[in-house]
Amino acid sequence: MSRRLTFRLLTATLLGLALAGGTSAAPTLELLAPHNGAVLYAPEVLFVYTVPADSQVVTQVDGEIETLPTTKVPGNDRDLFHLRLPLGEGRHRVRLLNAADEAELASISVTYVPPYSLRRPRAAGDMRYTFHIREREDTCTGCHNLPKTFETMPDQPLAPAGKVCGACHPQVEATRYLHGPVAVYACFNCHEPEYTPARFASKSSQAAACGSCHSGFLARVLGGKEFVHGPVAAGGCLVCHSPHGGA
Repeated sequence: MSRRLTFRLLTATLLGLALAGGTSAAPTLELLAPHNGAVLYAPEVLFVYTVPADSQVVTQVDGEIETLPTTKVPGNDRDLFHLRLPLGEGRHRVRLLNAADEAELASISVTYVPPYSLRRPRAAGDMRYTFHIREREDTCTGCHNLPKTFETMPDQPLAPAGKVCGACHPQVEATRYLHGPVAVYACFNCHEPEYTPARFASKSSQAAACGSCHSGFLARVLGGKEFVHGPVAAGGCLVCHSPHGGA
């Protein structure tokens, strides 16, 4: 090997070491949920991700840095984070950034479609987001109680054992006045407990679900009134009412 070639190789090696030592690589972030293009029918979404231990991550939503409540589960090599993101109607670009230099670690779009909206997302990759499928639940059962089947309580035959649902969905019980089934944890009065292929979806349409308990009211309104409020006539109860409770 010639002296000139040896010098060039040595120079390139030293330059590479200097550059590597002068800059720190951004941490690797693994986003467990949700997927890119997720379409949701609830006004918030839970981001779950892991980063190397003690890494700091900031959240940018539609170009603005947001301070959001985050739960950290420390680990030896990687920390697990749960981030609840409230959503306004429409599509949002969410970026997770390295706090040290704001380098992008992950970037996805999520879309919220409220019950009263006629929006039908059509962007490439848009897909309804469903958490409670077997594959996603299996990644969380190491820490969370997500039994494959639910036992019932003798005095509350419609209720799942304990407060399994409320452990991950505390906002359901956060309202001042709770809807009757919610107050007694009768989640399966309205939600399907079986994998079909996803579970905990609504068992039926809004009109049928509400009518199963409020048939008398709906009969009086729909049968005895000349003019019926549009959402009621169309069976869109959730345009005005929250199924879990209100203020």
